[in-house]
Amino acid sequence: MRNPIKDTDYLAISARIKAMETTLLTRERMEQVLEAKTDDEALKLLQESGYPQLRGTDPTSLEAALSAAREESFADLTDSAPDPRYIDVFRLKYDYHNIKVLLKAAAVGANPDPMLADMGRVSVQQLKDSLAGGETADLPPMLAAAAAEAKEVLDTTRDPQLSDIVLDRWSYRDMLAVAEATGSAFLRGYVQVQIDAANLRALVRTLRMGKNETFLSGVLFEGGDIPAANAMLGMPYAIRFEVQHGAGLGHTLGVPTINQLYPQGFQMPRSGIYITRTLVNGTWYPSATGLGSRPTVNDDATKVTCETFIPGFSGDLYGTDPVVEFHAYLSPSKKFDTLDELRDCINNAAQRAQEYFK
Repeated sequence: MRNPIKDTDYLAISARIKAMETTLLTRERMEQVLEAKTDDEALKLLQESGYPQLRGTDPTSLEAALSAAREESFADLTDSAPDPRYIDVFRLKYDYHNIKVLLKAAAVGANPDPMLADMGRVSVQQLKDSLAGGETADLPPMLAAAAAEAKEVLDTTRDPQLSDIVLDRWSYRDMLAVAEATGSAFLRGYVQVQIDAANLRALVRTLRMGKNETFLSGVLFEGGDIPAANAMLGMPYAIRFEVQHGAGLGHTLGVPTINQLYPQGFQMPRSGIYITRTLVNGTWYPSATGLGSRPTVNDDATKVTCETFIPGFSGDLYGTDPVVEFHAYLSPSKKFDTLDELRDCINNAAQRAQEYFK
């Protein structure tokens, strides 16, 4: 277990970042570059503004210089950060980009090297070796699962867009998991904003293409911010699935829940505890919903359930399909030491839901 990080642990890296900021292109310097009379004059301005590696103004040289600068910055920050996961949040997208390139290049027999970016958590050479040999056990678990699923989709459908969607979905899932592991509310919020922005772009593309809700559900990414998603949709995100029989633990604890299972391929919000409201027989009830793998009583992290406690309601809902609207995210799922702690968590969430809808 990592030792808790103190604010003072960041003094050195904060000073380092301040120093690095002085080399960033300012608005004024960018205007000077745009107004340069010759390529050589623009090149000199860029070399003086943090890109000494730049040796030409052709696109290949520019991209190489930008890549070199990014690699140097990531290496510098990773070495200085008290917890490298804070940097991994920003690096891991390059891992998923590289897998996209390698899979598509292999499918058409092209050279992937010009499109690869050696700035991720995993070196380009390691990714090449792993994918070429079909051995991904040495890759980070989510990255390995993403590569396997994307390859299967590409091999089956021959559609690179579908393969890219798979990798993008895993990328955001990975980013969110790393951000949550750091315990940083700022990083978690940053990733949620990235997911919301991606979903907003998907919504705009879907509308422009004249596609329906089924198409949209296939290209949205889970893990965003529920209020933001509701604002984009113009209505609360909601589900309406048949209530299934569960293990009966909720009844035993005095907090009976309705259990609903997401259909295969249906996009879910991120795992955690939510303030919801549930429509039963024409009446809306404040409720609390837990979405995830139930870590307190279940060791299988792949078995995901959606369980909703409706305080003040009693009745048999098996076989019905009540509407559950998601309104606010409360907290991630966690493993409790005792069932009493689990019951208290459910009751607390239900109380907050009742206060929310007063």
